[in-house]
Amino acid sequence: MAGIAEAILTKVIGTGVSRMGGMGFQKFLRIRKIDAAVRGAKSLDPAAQKAFGDFDTLIASRYGELTTEVDKFFRELESSGLITILAEEAIVKKRTDGTRNAFLQLHLAVLGDDAGDAKTMYERLATAFETELLPVWMTPG
Repeated sequence: MAGIAEAILTKVIGTGVSRMGGMGFQKFLRIRKIDAAVRGAKSLDPAAQKAFGDFDTLIASRYGELTTEVDKFFRELESSGLITILAEEAIVKKRTDGTRNAFLQLHLAVLGDDAGDAKTMYERLATAFETELLPVWMTPG
């Protein structure tokens, strides 16, 4: 029951945040990330978790790019909270430079310089989230 209430609240807040614009949106995301860290929670929505799992499968089967190192990077994305921010940005259809830069920096830190195109992976993941999450969050009820 608490999960449903949180999902509804997140949807309502996300809609309001998308109307507030860039700075307010980023502050909302920072506060939410801090709250999740303080609670020690991985607060990835089930729909976002499914979308991320589908992306993982796509990278492995379609592109053949899922290596042990890339899998480690994906786990770091989850534990850092960046994956949650990417999902939230997809829901409100707003990609920010701050999130993209954080993704690129984490990619560099985990995978190094010659680990593929981080910008392409960011674009693929952001597009995958938008494709899967927007219909879920835009459906009434």
